[in-house]
Amino acid sequence: SSPFSRRIKAANDGSPNAGRALSTTHYAPDEDATTHSLYRSNAIRTSKYSWFTFLPFNIVHQFTKTANIYFLAIIIMQMIKPISITAGVPTVAPGLAVVIIISMFKDFLEDYKRWVSDKEENGAQAHVLSNVDYVRVRWAKLRVGHVVRVSCDEALPADIVLLATSAPNGRCY
Repeated sequence: SSPFSRRIKAANDGSPNAGRALSTTHYAPDEDATTHSLYRSNAIRTSKYSWFTFLPFNIVHQFTKTANIYFLAIIIMQMIKPISITAGVPTVAPGLAVVIIISMFKDFLEDYKRWVSDKEENGAQAHVLSNVDYVRVRWAKLRVGHVVRVSCDEALPADIVLLATSAPNGRCY
């Protein structure tokens, strides 16, 4: 789908821009992210891992900790029979495994909370101009060029350029 031009009249609020026609280019709200490959998506992702990268990346992360590397070295040395006092049995391994599993579980819970928060934030809705009416669009689906209406005390869904305000002095807080 290609962009289409639209003329929008600035609010007649007594400001210097009142009654001026503003020409903008925006995209239909139902377009998908592949249409605008030049720009990044408005979706946020603060989680470190995905479902299939959690295990390998987290194991690597666990062994960036000095204590875990130290105990892994002890386990390796315990498995070498000529220098081991445990007859080649890695007695420290169960303790290290418990510590790593607890750390991985904690990391999983933290990342899951981030994922839930991201999903909630991306699922919030904004009012986007489509043809002559405003439609509700998820924040993750906002694209460069969309004209967004923000009401009083609403959170801003993205970095936006203010086109008009309903305040008599033309200010927006």
